Amino acid sequence: MYYNGYHHDDVLKGGHLGIDHWSKRGGIVGRGVLLDYVAYAARHNITYDPMTRYTIPLSALKEIAKEQGTTFVPGDILIVRSGWVKWYEEHSPEERRAKIRDGNTWLGVEGSEEVCEWIWNNHFSAIAGDAIGFEAWPPQAPYRKSSIEIFLEIFQKTGLNVDCRYSRSCSCILGNANWRTLGFGGFGCDV
Repeated sequence: MYYNGYHHDDVLKGGHLGIDHWSKRGGIVGRGVLLDYVAYAARHNITYDPMTRYTIPLSALKEIAKEQGTTFVPGDILIVRSGWVKWYEEHSPEERRAKIRDGNTWLGVEGSEEVCEWIWNNHFSAIAGDAIGFEAWPPQAPYRKSSIEIFLEIFQKTGLNVDCRYSRSCSCILGNANWRTLGFGGFGCDV
């Protein structure tokens, strides 16, 4: 089953999930702005397990932007590095299976009205992260950003955060020319 209850056979017929439409228009290109929570947590002696429902607070995102000297402009693509991919790459298949219990909990940005307002007020064109989803899951009522957001799924940004440390710039040109697969529901990215 896929989004909205579509069966695999329905997806192969096309037109349901629509990522292929982005490809026909050339993909996505914009200014990506990285907020590196992994580096922030290390600097501030914050310990957390990326394989749990750990919540990255809005206050931390604002502080990261301030520490980095990052200013946002309308149309930016916000990228939050949570550490999920880093953890996954550093552990064995057995350790991964032990931590990925049922696919129903993961870390991410807090789901709150304040986060929705901050995203809206900064006029981000898209939001992305290296975790399974952008917000911590399961969401805590009454707010569930996933129902109103456009987000780019799993990004591999390990190289991007290394470049940020050396260049002292946490912005980049982010481009995506996704796979031209009819009805496909996910995509890769180049930074």
